[in-house]
Amino acid sequence: MKQIPSSLVKPRRMKEINEERRTGTMVIPSLLEVSADDRLKPIVELLSPAVIGDRRAKAKRYKAHVVVSSLIDAILAGKDDLVFFTSDRGSWSKSLPVGHTAYLNIRDDLIQNGHLILVSDPMAAPVDNLAPRYMPSDELLVLIPEEELEFEDLTVQPEDGSPEDLTYKPIKLTKRRRSKSEQANRTYFRYAKASEADWLAVKEDVIKLRQGMTQHEYEGLQLNGRTTHLEPLTRQFKDCIKNFGRYISSYQGMPKKTRLNTIRIDGQVCCEVDIVASIPSVLFGIYVKKNNLPDRNCSDYYADVARLVPALTRDAVKVIFASSLGTGGLNKVRYPKLFKQDFPEIVSKIPWKEVRAAMLQAMTQIELLEPRHMDWAYLNYLESEVLRVTMDKLQALGVGFLPLHDALIVPVEHMAVAKETFSQTFYEHLGVWPIINSIRKR
Repeated sequence: MKQIPSSLVKPRRMKEINEERRTGTMVIPSLLEVSADDRLKPIVELLSPAVIGDRRAKAKRYKAHVVVSSLIDAILAGKDDLVFFTSDRGSWSKSLPVGHTAYLNIRDDLIQNGHLILVSDPMAAPVDNLAPRYMPSDELLVLIPEEELEFEDLTVQPEDGSPEDLTYKPIKLTKRRRSKSEQANRTYFRYAKASEADWLAVKEDVIKLRQGMTQHEYEGLQLNGRTTHLEPLTRQFKDCIKNFGRYISSYQGMPKKTRLNTIRIDGQVCCEVDIVASIPSVLFGIYVKKNNLPDRNCSDYYADVARLVPALTRDAVKVIFASSLGTGGLNKVRYPKLFKQDFPEIVSKIPWKEVRAAMLQAMTQIELLEPRHMDWAYLNYLESEVLRVTMDKLQALGVGFLPLHDALIVPVEHMAVAKETFSQTFYEHLGVWPIINSIRKR
């Protein structure tokens, strides 16, 4: 909007300013949980080609979807359908998928084409950052879906966020990426959305863990080689409540070889307690249950495969299994792409057929993998649930800990109880006994 000369500014009384300030809803970038929601397509199509590009300009259309979905959210949230836009970057960060320039271009296009109509006094100068109000045109109102839209929050932690702020972003929900073939076929995966009560329970559980962890003292935590404090745990999900679910915090980026040398909990030297071949063990529990097998003990499945093919190392088998998790199945005719890059000498000497047979023999449960169903995200969720209950139990015992996805850092004096608790909880959830390993300071 052009700057209005001060000589033409119409003075306003405080009553008028307050009245205008109470109406309208600020538009801040947000995103529908299913970003390809067809209900918003007619509204996106109202935009000029220069703004959304042609059918191959996926990035532009994605950004347009983010802004338009936010606009519709603001219109539905207001009592009078009025909206106002932020005048600058406001509370969102550069890490969001839509920049401020794209945001302004889409806003201005809607205004210029008459889909947003200025209703506040155009002669009035902004007071206390009071932004102009706009009303959707009749054409735009007709296209707005009647049913309530469900949004994923795209806002991030403010720069002044502190570990004491236990309510800050306890859970994070993001979208799972589609494979290249799924993108080519325009395949979208819609997962059953958990109820608000389910999400609230997840949020409250993470906050409960945070509160318990603040009762202990942590030293030696590092981020990018520099000393840092303990940031509140965040639990991360992909698309729905039963995908991924891992606990995230900055200290997890510490190198494995140094963290036990520096980390202290309540002034005590620590150890690391983890499950050997964790995800294959989780999958084995599902396999045992599906086939109605009696109680079984898990194994170091990576080492089992390596023993069948001497040229394979345990790490090499882990790469094959990780690739299978990502695709939702064991390759049938060729080595995984990542494995060929990391272990070219093995690829040149041993045919994939031989390695695949060893994988199926020593890791029978791998046959259960299924794309977008029984893959890395769901198995990570089950693993995280075992970790969650284990942490709840240790917290009740007054044990300090730091989670590491499939492991826990605890004081050495609590190593035995941590191993026992971890093992028992795994069995309670999956019906099989895992191998629990412990590592002390070298």
